[in-house]
Amino acid sequence: MVLSDTTAAPASRVVVALSFDPATLPIAADAHIPDGPRGDSVRLAIARHDSASQVDATFQRVRTAANDAARALIPLDRTDENYAARYSAWTAIADSAERLRATRDRLRERIRAINMRLGAAAPDLNGNAPRTRSRASADSAARAAGHELKTTTLRSAAASVSVPAGEWWIAATTAEGALIVPAQRTQVGRGETDTVVLWTAPPER
Repeated sequence: MVLSDTTAAPASRVVVALSFDPATLPIAADAHIPDGPRGDSVRLAIARHDSASQVDATFQRVRTAANDAARALIPLDRTDENYAARYSAWTAIADSAERLRATRDRLRERIRAINMRLGAAAPDLNGNAPRTRSRASADSAARAAGHELKTTTLRSAAASVSVPAGEWWIAATTAEGALIVPAQRTQVGRGETDTVVLWTAPPER
């Protein structure tokens, strides 16, 4: 069962269930982005911002795991034969977190450089409006993986979609058909019913 939020736009009526996260898809064409090199730079800044956000989310999870592992080491006897293995495991997690932090910071620095070149034309990357992904790319990715997108129509702010058991991402579309991200991830069990609430208002710039 899919429920739309109270700010749902009348034109946003289609719900799509995907077997992969649509955040990885190319950005949908946007009439507000000009053609030519400047538009390409805007799209690049948006793509790197989204990548940096994904890397940061992973970094936060890994850093938390590293901190938890470090705290678990404190009361242990360092002469115990298991201590070295646990310390090595903590080191691996901490090193992974540092690599993620470095990747995130490099992406953010590249975004700043692009935005400095764009000046007043730089995209607003700090807004809370959802972004869109290409529906055509979603169809192509699904076919390449041997899967099928499941679609349904919102009626009275609700819809029902039947999918096989497994991991699914549920997204609404704009009036133009582009997918609105982030999509809502849900794990569906065989014979089970789940309820997903979507933000379906069209994105703004």
